[in-house]
Amino acid sequence: MDFAKWIYDAVKDGVPENVAAYCFNLYERDEDGRYDVQLIASPSFDENDPDWACDECFTTGENVFVIEADGYEAALETFSSMIGKLVSECELPACFTGKRIAYGFVDGDLYIVRIS
Repeated sequence: MDFAKWIYDAVKDGVPENVAAYCFNLYERDEDGRYDVQLIASPSFDENDPDWACDECFTTGENVFVIEADGYEAALETFSSMIGKLVSECELPACFTGKRIAYGFVDGDLYIVRIS
């Protein structure tokens, strides 16, 4: 499945109106180089406190996007390229407009994509 289509499908039924930020959580799926990407939305955002991403008001839950990469650093680079392309080409759903976007491995550092 295409990454942009996965995002659009994930939010097509709507997200809460109080969303301040979105975070793409990465998880190592298995030792075969597959990583799950889960989308969450949060009503809060604090650039200095990454725990904002634990305050979920929306999540894709088990509906994850799978990427393949040779190690976690490669997975971060792959995901960074994927989300960077969508942001630069304005291909994200309208609900992302004006929101903060971050990504990172759960229990790891968060990387801010855009602050509007």
